[in-house]
Parts: sequence; structure tokens; C-alpha cells
Amino acid sequence: LNNKLFILIIMAKVIINEEEKNFDTSSCDTLKKLYENLLEEFATQETHVTKIKLNGEDLNEVEIKKRGDLPISDIESLELIILTVPEIALNNINNAMEYLDKLITAVNKVSNLFRTKSAEEANKSYLQCIEGLTWFHEVVGNINNIYKKDLDKLDFGSKSNEDLQEQLLSITKEISNSQSKKDWVMLADLLEYELIPCLKEWESLLPLFVQAVQKKIKSN
Repeated sequence: LNNKLFILIIMAKVIINEEEKNFDTSSCDTLKKLYENLLEEFATQETHVTKIKLNGEDLNEVEIKKRGDLPISDIESLELIILTVPEIALNNINNAMEYLDKLITAVNKVSNLFRTKSAEEANKSYLQCIEGLTWFHEVVGNINNIYKKDLDKLDFGSKSNEDLQEQLLSITKEISNSQSKKDWVMLADLLEYELIPCLKEWESLLPLFVQAVQKKIKSN
């Protein structure tokens, strides 16, 4: 039995930031112990765990604690993404850049739906766009809060970083008001002629955010 258990322990695969580590798990009898040992080895006060996968299943830290008594013999793999704050910011910006193109396409589609289809059908897609827009605004806002001094040094053209954020927030409020009033024509116009140009402007400026954060990472 001991030999069998030992074989299972050494088969437990540990992956940190997508790189498999040669980590000795023989002193770990449970998931809790393994997780704690990995944090002690690979994490610091300046880093945060942003992703956890147990046997290929996505978990969060609350779920890890709930399943902390899971025997090490039941663990085939444990994957962690451990990043610094600048690395998290850079990852979020890259995700936002990738998502923006999809969001612009979706907003254009919703605008057309409000003009050509039923309001009920259009509103279903509209709500998905608003969720995406809210996420994007939060990402940009959080990055600005952390790196405001660095971003203020960048050349955004005729508008400052704050101007761009206020413009996006203002358009979002106008869109929300039109939706509440069920003014579908105005809503379609705001989506097409106000929001899409604003998002395209952000799409062209986000690489500057990347440069600012990359510079911060190198300086650290």
C-alpha cells in the first residue's frame, strides 16, 4: 500500500505559470498541504494566484479550502498561475484588446437589430453587450487607478486618458437612458454613431497601456 501511495504521489503533476515543475510532493498528504507548499515555494507578497486548476478543473481559493482534505493520491495535476500586479494588468489589457474587436462587432449587430427586428430580440443581445462593456470599463478603470502617473505621461492625442474614460462613461449612461425610455431609434444611433467610434478609439490606444505596463515591469 505504501509503495502504491508513493507512486501516486510522485505522479502528481505541478504546473506553475504553464511550466511543469519538478516539485517534491512526498511531504504533502492533502490538497491543502500541497497548495500551501506551492505558495511558499513560488509565491511572494508581491504576487497573486489568478488561476487554479485541479485535475483540469478550474477552482478558486474558496473551493480549494473546501476540498483541502482531498488525499494527495487523488491529485493527478495542480496548475497555478501566479502573477505580480503589473503582470496581471498586462494580461487584462491583452484580454481587453482581444475582446474589443468582438465587442465592436456585437454592438454593430445589436444596433441593426434595434432597427430591423423586435425590441425583445434586440434587447437580449444588447444586455450581453452591456455586460462586456461594463467589464471593459472596469478593466480600464482598475489599470488607470494603479498606473495613473505612468499613463498620464503618454500622448493620447487631443484627449487625455481621463477624457477618454469620461467619454465612455457618458456614452454608456446615454445608452442606458435610451434603453430605459424604450427609445429604440435613439439607442440604435447611440450604439452605431457614438459607442462604436469610442471603442475603436480605445482599440487604437490600448497598445499605449501595454507599453506603460511593460515599462513598469522592466523597471521592477
